[in-house]
Amino acid sequence: MHIFDGPQTPSWPVRLLHPHGPLFHLLPLSLRRHLLHLRATGKWGNFRSPRTRTEKMQWRIINDRRSIVAMSCDKLASKEYVREAIAAEGLELRVPETYWVGTDVRQLQAISPRLPDRWVLKPNHTSGRYALVDAAVESVDWERLASVANRWVLPNEEERGLGHWGYRAARHLLFAEERVGSGRVATSIRVQTVDGVPLYYSVDAEFPPITQRWIYNSRFEPVGRHIARDRKSTRLNSSH
Repeated sequence: MHIFDGPQTPSWPVRLLHPHGPLFHLLPLSLRRHLLHLRATGKWGNFRSPRTRTEKMQWRIINDRRSIVAMSCDKLASKEYVREAIAAEGLELRVPETYWVGTDVRQLQAISPRLPDRWVLKPNHTSGRYALVDAAVESVDWERLASVANRWVLPNEEERGLGHWGYRAARHLLFAEERVGSGRVATSIRVQTVDGVPLYYSVDAEFPPITQRWIYNSRFEPVGRHIARDRKSTRLNSSH
């Protein structure tokens, strides 16, 4: 069982000043986003009249409260949206099956005899947290899974420190779903789009203690690779 439990918070005293620490969320949202932008780019952004893509993203985080934002941050709602969209267009797309939805992993454990060997547990309302289960390889450690998942349903750095309103508006739930593929090639594939047009793709292979991510442009040509050990990221072989 591989559990990915989100970003690690630094130890004291660095934690006091870190975006995932106990004080950062007390600052006004606009100031938090300015500081995060400065930390990432080395520049103070213009969020009132944004011109760059990163500035426009900050404007949306601060101001955009449309229902579609909440839907896009709600994994279960997104799955239903995709099902309805493809049905309306007469298209065929296989959406991973949802086996269970709830807030208490003990309820999932109670129906575990009906689960397949391979499945994934995720929080519905956040990013970077999931458990990959293959009961044919090793027994499920339900105590550990429950301990971690109990924290997953609570507010975390996404909605507190980072100010991602969409995650706060999404339903705070857990769900178990079908694990697609053998897992030998990738654990996740992401597509970054603007107005439905792909900008880049990222493909992750995450098996502790090493995580690798391959980056591709819109033509699916490789443009970089990242590798992380114990969640401490270092960039390798990066190009633009």
